[in-house]
Amino acid sequence: MKHQPAHTPAPHPGAEAFRADTNPLSAASPIGQRLKRDMDRLFGRGELRILSRGADEPDGSYALEGPHAARSRLNARAGRILNQSIADCLDMQSQCRQAGWMLADPGYASERVLLTKAIALIERQVDRLGRRVVELGGAVEGSVRQVAARSGLNEYPAGADDLHGHFDALVLAFGLVSGAMREDCGELSALGDEASGEVLGRTAVLLTQYHERLETLLPAAAAIDVLER
Repeated sequence: MKHQPAHTPAPHPGAEAFRADTNPLSAASPIGQRLKRDMDRLFGRGELRILSRGADEPDGSYALEGPHAARSRLNARAGRILNQSIADCLDMQSQCRQAGWMLADPGYASERVLLTKAIALIERQVDRLGRRVVELGGAVEGSVRQVAARSGLNEYPAGADDLHGHFDALVLAFGLVSGAMREDCGELSALGDEASGEVLGRTAVLLTQYHERLETLLPAAAAIDVLER
């Protein structure tokens, strides 16, 4: 007698549809749509920043790993954090130049001086961050295209009709970048990379100081511009 295969029950007609359509976080679900709207709103207002550190690394918690391999992995992660800050800084530096071009009027001499100093400061700190990436055995990602792909800042409002739009974007950029750097210093400390944390922390302090000065000076200049129209 031939062996009869065990009977396999037919799948329920709606099983595939259930698996495909009832994921509460899918793009088609109400929750997914709401999440997308919230993300779009936050990105549009410049309140959300994503740190691009490359592909996620596999969890090595239970893997046998030698000290050199472990240090190399941690250095690579620290390098990605520093490259993110380099991209943000270079993007912000270009935004400073863009804002400076809007201040051609002789009445904005002090604002132009402040932006020129900010540009020079960013140049120095980016150089220090880049040297630290090389010390970690990594490659600096500072080309225009690499910066454009990695930067966490919003697009600069180059088409804004008045100074308010330009200055608001610049003040927001300094606040976002300096705040993100302070958070990254905590992660670098957790990685055991105090040297990188020191360089990044110093950069964050300097950018915070410029953020406070810009926050006071630039809106006042924009208000004067409105009154003179």
